[in-house]
Amino acid sequence: MSKKNRTKKSEKEKVKKQESIVYKLVLRNLISLAVLALVIYLLYSNVPGYNWLWNGLIKGNLETIRTYPDLTRDIKFEYKENPDAGYVNFIKNNTSDTSSIVFPPRNLLINNEKGFKRLHTKAWITYTLYPRRVEYYNELPDTNDLESFDFIAVFNYWGYDKVSYPTNRANEYYLIPTKAK
Repeated sequence: MSKKNRTKKSEKEKVKKQESIVYKLVLRNLISLAVLALVIYLLYSNVPGYNWLWNGLIKGNLETIRTYPDLTRDIKFEYKENPDAGYVNFIKNNTSDTSSIVFPPRNLLINNEKGFKRLHTKAWITYTLYPRRVEYYNELPDTNDLESFDFIAVFNYWGYDKVSYPTNRANEYYLIPTKAK
């Protein structure tokens, strides 16, 4: 056999080996995809949480995005977390980033007839109002020293009696400064 023929044969063998490797990789990836699809299908059909995730959360959010594509982040937040987000946005719009706010006792926030669901959750309220400092009234070490805070969050008329100056008690949900101006 001539050297030229051996070179052609070895090149053909190299090409065949490379093609074989590519086919094996493609086949392995297709099998992995089929197994993954089967696992996802079994989870979706047998675990209620996965069904809710797809049909409730993902489809609902996509429908909202398609229906209202031009909404601002705050409006989307209010749409999703109403009435909590409306109250939080009111507080954000009327306080500076360095403000400190006293919220009503948690039991008052939990048991309310207006449908507020998240105001009593420290992690949620701290996250949404960050960088403002938020404390619940019932968790304060000294409830007589409210003037170290900037504002009191009025909730269901709670909070008007916590300031030392006369106030107009017209709003059920409001924000009042702790010091008279």
